[in-house]
Amino acid sequence: MEHHLLGTSLSLLLVMFLFSSILVTSHFPFGRSKQAYTHSNVSCIESERQAFLQFRNGLIDESNHLSSWIGEDCCSWEGIGCHKNTGHVVKLDLQNAKPLHSNNVFTYCKYCLGGQLSPFLVNLTNLRYLDLSKNNFSGIQVPTFLGLLKNLRYLNLANAVFDGEIPRHLGNLSCLRHLELGGVTPSLTWNRLTTKDLDWIVGLSSLEGLILSEVNLGAAKDGLQTINMFPSLTSFELSGCGLFINPHLSQVNFTSLSSHELGESNFNNYTIPPWLHNLTGLHNLGLSSNHLSDPIHGLSEQMTSLVYLDLGENRFDASTLMSLCNVSSLNYLDLSFNDMQGSIPSEIGQLSKLQVLDISSNSLTGVLSEEHFAKLGELKSLNLSENLFTLNVSSWWVPPFQLREIMMSSIKVGPLFPVWLRTQKEVQSLEMQNAGISDSIPNWFGVLCYEIYIVDFSNNNLTWNPLEFKQMKKSPPMVILQA
Repeated sequence: MEHHLLGTSLSLLLVMFLFSSILVTSHFPFGRSKQAYTHSNVSCIESERQAFLQFRNGLIDESNHLSSWIGEDCCSWEGIGCHKNTGHVVKLDLQNAKPLHSNNVFTYCKYCLGGQLSPFLVNLTNLRYLDLSKNNFSGIQVPTFLGLLKNLRYLNLANAVFDGEIPRHLGNLSCLRHLELGGVTPSLTWNRLTTKDLDWIVGLSSLEGLILSEVNLGAAKDGLQTINMFPSLTSFELSGCGLFINPHLSQVNFTSLSSHELGESNFNNYTIPPWLHNLTGLHNLGLSSNHLSDPIHGLSEQMTSLVYLDLGENRFDASTLMSLCNVSSLNYLDLSFNDMQGSIPSEIGQLSKLQVLDISSNSLTGVLSEEHFAKLGELKSLNLSENLFTLNVSSWWVPPFQLREIMMSSIKVGPLFPVWLRTQKEVQSLEMQNAGISDSIPNWFGVLCYEIYIVDFSNNNLTWNPLEFKQMKKSPPMVILQA
């Protein structure tokens, strides 16, 4: 009888313990497993743990990024997320978030993972999220076995130095909502993915985001027609792909797009296709490096939600800049390397949400006054370099902005040293080469330089006290005061 009561009591205690554990773990959201199972004794599925060990064996991990991959509970390992109820692995996020390192001769990726991708990953049958981006796999091919991960919703292999033909097996991922491939990792060995056509994406019936930047699509002549079969697309980015833009495509089905990047594409006769006017809900639009020249006035009037607009390296004239002054939602505008001649409209100073403005390398003339900056209180990056105009503001002018990047090379800023710089407390990069300045550098500028990483005043006529810069506690990597 005593044994029976003891057994009953132990059973009740066990039930209460398990119930309390469920209550605790139910408060943790799906995501990084360190949070999901911090207070749980539940381990991951053993077959999945073994799959990760095999996967790790094939990797090169010089920075010991996967040092936490020990013990029985793989749900607590770095980058792994498990379902809070079933314990199955649903997320593997090994994106390299650390910056590249440079010794001025060679840029290397100290924290990148590399090596080979083990086919044991197919044992993770419940995997929904896989991110291996921004690593360095040294030109290996994208594994065909990834097409067996039928439950994937998110796949990101961008900027990870893969090479060769994209496996058509990826078209089997019918649950996939976001696919990101291609990209270039700066200063590492440049490998480029390619595909002869885009027919294989037809099977991705749930696709909402397609990002194939820098993938070679030069041979995919009917690529746009294939993409037109996805009305649910909200993000469509194919910059640097050389995609042929069919001018005979009368209308498009992907009218729900919010982000559209087609830089370095193959536009017929360098004209904007009519269907682009139907994408009125766009927030981001990139059309750089396409030699486009026809007016976009109607386009800017229809796209009233535009936040990001990159029209750099085309042939647009100054009337384009004037028309864009009416798009009050803009916070990024790039019209560099175009064919803009004439004066800058003062209306540009009314774009109160603008954070980045680049109109460099044009032939703009006239005078740039305080009125041109009247309401640019959000501006952080300003590039006016390589133009023919003059910056003419009063010596007591206090700009409405706090800039981090100031690029005013080869425009007329002088002859006096720009006193308004004294108001700028967040500057990281300052370039005013060949700006017609013939003056002495004031003492306060040495203090301002304390936090600046790049200062270039070469090809001006400046005098200064070298002691003002030698006494700085931290020397910037580059200070050029005279050529």
